Amino acid sequence: MTEIRFRISKLIGATLFLLIAIILQIKFAASFAWTFDFLIVSALLLPLFLTFSEFVFFYGFFVLIFSGLLVPGGEQVFMLSLPIVGFLSKNFFPWQSWFSSFFVSAIGIGVFYLLISTRNLGVYPPFMLFNLAISSLFGWAIFLLMRGFERGNNI
Repeated sequence: MTEIRFRISKLIGATLFLLIAIILQIKFAASFAWTFDFLIVSALLLPLFLTFSEFVFFYGFFVLIFSGLLVPGGEQVFMLSLPIVGFLSKNFFPWQSWFSSFFVSAIGIGVFYLLISTRNLGVYPPFMLFNLAISSLFGWAIFLLMRGFERGNNI
């Protein structure tokens, strides 16, 4: 019985962190006309902690949210593929250390800007590094909290 509760709390935690990332990203965009890449980081890191059945529910929720958002075509395809890439990369990143959250965050944000918005990479490099640092710290926090949910610790 407790094993099911931990799985449910882990799934609720992943869903909650996804909603927090969406809300923060929308608030930054509305307030400052720019945003950090919290959604990319959470879409990549959260599936690392989910089993296949939990991932199916999480991905369904993710698609449901993104079907209602007006995101350009190429960006939407990229965003919808992120949780799948994150879940499949679980086998490529077998270690459970803090470094994997920074590594996955940096790779995800870098690939996003290379594929979707290459011109933004060279516009203002200090902001891009600041964006990478803040987004990676957010990912690190998600990583630590999800590891606590995975181990069944009370947070």
